[in-house]
Amino acid sequence: GRIHRLGQHRPVRVVNFVAQGTIEHGMLSLLSFKQSLFSGVLDKGKDEVFLGGTRLKRFMDSVDKATNAIPEPMPQQAKAGGDGDGTEQKVSVKAEKKEESETVQQQAWDDLVSTGLFLDKLGRTILGQEGQPQQLGSEAFSGLKIETDKATGQRHLKLPIPQKEVLQGIANLLNEFSKKM
Repeated sequence: GRIHRLGQHRPVRVVNFVAQGTIEHGMLSLLSFKQSLFSGVLDKGKDEVFLGGTRLKRFMDSVDKATNAIPEPMPQQAKAGGDGDGTEQKVSVKAEKKEESETVQQQAWDDLVSTGLFLDKLGRTILGQEGQPQQLGSEAFSGLKIETDKATGQRHLKLPIPQKEVLQGIANLLNEFSKKM
């Protein structure tokens, strides 16, 4: 760009202030590296460029910095509309929070059931009952049930407790496992 007005005869001093760590600073360092990289090809007439270990590393670091500096997309704003009192936004925020909490609760229950299944399989393996067929009427979750209390509406996980020998076997296995770590 132009740094003086048309007709101005006095010299103009231009000072570029570039803060360290900004996009401009990164661009200046990239441009200086590219200039030094291609000066050998363009100015000296050679058709090959060899990058040594440090130059290649600097080049790859600059590429990494440039790609990591891409900013995250801006969050979407709420839809325009309404009468301006903000009630629609409050309702949508409450609905989103409710959906989020339900998802988190469901994930917690799923994790708990998965852990119970793992412990059940572990107990069967310890006792050598893995290959035996399950009895008729047994559920896929081997007795694990999630029930809702009719009086309070609170959900509970019902987990049948195995026999004392099974619990002792699991405790011994975990004890041996912890000793090896």
